[in-house]
Amino acid sequence: MDAAAALPKLTALLEQLRPVMEKSDYAAALPILQEMRKAGASNPGLYYDMAITAYLLNPSEKRLDQLMDFVTGERGLAFARYAFYLCLYAGDLDRAQRIADGALQGARDQEALLIRATLAYNREGPDAGWKLFAQVPPIFRQSAAAWFRRDIPAIQSVRHDPRFEAWMNEEM
Repeated sequence: MDAAAALPKLTALLEQLRPVMEKSDYAAALPILQEMRKAGASNPGLYYDMAITAYLLNPSEKRLDQLMDFVTGERGLAFARYAFYLCLYAGDLDRAQRIADGALQGARDQEALLIRATLAYNREGPDAGWKLFAQVPPIFRQSAAAWFRRDIPAIQSVRHDPRFEAWMNEEM
């Protein structure tokens, strides 16, 4: 099917998809996503949505591996951070580390530093993590407060460390 012919069908499918995704109704979303693929959609966002929806419907090692393959591949790099958080949420620090080592390797932004420090804290121990957290300039620390409110055990372990408040308030 050519793009011009596929566009009306894909537009209608997107209109169906939006409310189900907003409700987190993944059982209803997956067939719509699959129909979009059959109709000719072929972009990384669709593949990511299909992979994450399949995982959320039936969490398994196999589904997480499929998601990892996608986000660490060339077409999925834009979604690597999403997958990183999913791995952290699932408690899979090894997969999260593989994402950080691969897809986020060259990233130098504040979030990437928080990601690396959180991994070090949880995998190598608090002292290793705090060495990296110390690299976050004090002026940016307060803006990271929302990041630390995420309901992800690996992030919460840092937030509940007795050194956290001192770090946030530049006392380290």
